Amino acid sequence: MALPQTDPGWLNVILDEQHYALPLQQVQEVIRETEITPVPGAAKAIVGVIHLRGDIITIIDMRERLGLPARADTPDRLVNRRLVIVHDGNDLVGVRVDDVGAVLNLDGAARLGLPEGRPERDSDPVMEAVPSDEGFIALIDPQRLCHIASTEASPA
Repeated sequence: MALPQTDPGWLNVILDEQHYALPLQQVQEVIRETEITPVPGAAKAIVGVIHLRGDIITIIDMRERLGLPARADTPDRLVNRRLVIVHDGNDLVGVRVDDVGAVLNLDGAARLGLPEGRPERDSDPVMEAVPSDEGFIALIDPQRLCHIASTEASPA
């Protein structure tokens, strides 16, 4: 997916010390994590659902979806955890992240393509990367992030 050279902005989200960004146009809101109802038989990346002002919102664990290792919940970590409610093209979906940073305005010229030789997958949510003081920021496609194949379902 080619990105426009001028952006309306990106929401910086954090998993461990790595920074990611979601297009601001597709972010509806950011809320503190609330009680999540598990969904039996759902894919591993689906944490469950929440009720948000009359809507049932599926919650996806971004860490699991990106294949990152789980981490133990501690009071310090739980206080920063957020749900980023995004439009995935059809529905609203909640994305669980460790923390949320600032809104970023990214210069299109500074973007790096994905590394040569990296396997191409239609379901890969990482579109591009942008250099930053902390290393890089991976730009995430919410539609791909929220698309979970039926082959990823948990055993019943």
